[in-house]
Amino acid sequence: MINSIDAETELQYNTITAEANLIETKIVEEATSKATQMIAEADAYRTTTIAKAQEDVAGLIAEAIKLEGEAEMKLQKGFAQKRTHE
Repeated sequence: MINSIDAETELQYNTITAEANLIETKIVEEATSKATQMIAEADAYRTTTIAKAQEDVAGLIAEAIKLEGEAEMKLQKGFAQKRTHE
């Protein structure tokens, strides 16, 4: 009788442990999947945001480079005129 109770208890314990392990595995898989999805979405957002920002400032950068070139030419012209007066 005691052996039968021990065997039944062991069987129930093993069944519960197996079910708990399955539940744990499912939770971990779902969490991993969710985390992977969130990382992919964050990466896509970062890439899109950077591309948009670069697009938005491209015109400003081009204008700044143009103005810098114009300023440099004016400085060189001013230095050249100064040298001719000396």
